[in-house]
Amino acid sequence: MVISSLQYLKAKILALIASAMLSLSISAAPLEWSVTNSIELAHPGDTVFFSGSITNKTGSTLESTDFFLDFLAFDSSNLIPNQELGLVPFTLLDLENSGNVTLFNVDINPFALPDTYHLLVMLQDTNGNLTEAIDVAIIISEIPEPSAANLLLLGLITLLLISSYRSFKFNTSNIDKKGGVW
Repeated sequence: MVISSLQYLKAKILALIASAMLSLSISAAPLEWSVTNSIELAHPGDTVFFSGSITNKTGSTLESTDFFLDFLAFDSSNLIPNQELGLVPFTLLDLENSGNVTLFNVDINPFALPDTYHLLVMLQDTNGNLTEAIDVAIIISEIPEPSAANLLLLGLITLLLISSYRSFKFNTSNIDKKGGVW
């Protein structure tokens, strides 16, 4: 009876280890990616570029054109996301990392109000492998306008230049008949 309970305990422990390993292998993502610059500062009318890296754990070789991005939960009246990934060709072998590549850009509406805008992005390949969404943020600030003091200074400099130009302008009454100035 002692031997059978030890064998049962051993079998139970092996089963637990096997199920834990199986659940780890199932939950391991075949594609991993990261965005290097997940928060960007911008102004209305700007285009913001996001870069990052991709790790292929799918068991097969993937080309850069095998990837596509899904853009979710964003303000489409102020942000227009565009995929850049795939424009520059590269091959990603199994268990290989792409290094830093341009993933996508976001065009900002020229009339966007100052605010923080969020965008969820997911990476997918042609085999149906999908990553978790990454939240990127774009902080839009107002376009800085020149201060009143700077505008006043510019106006005074302009007036001085105009008045000095007029004072040095040749006056035809000061020229004698022989072409000389008295």
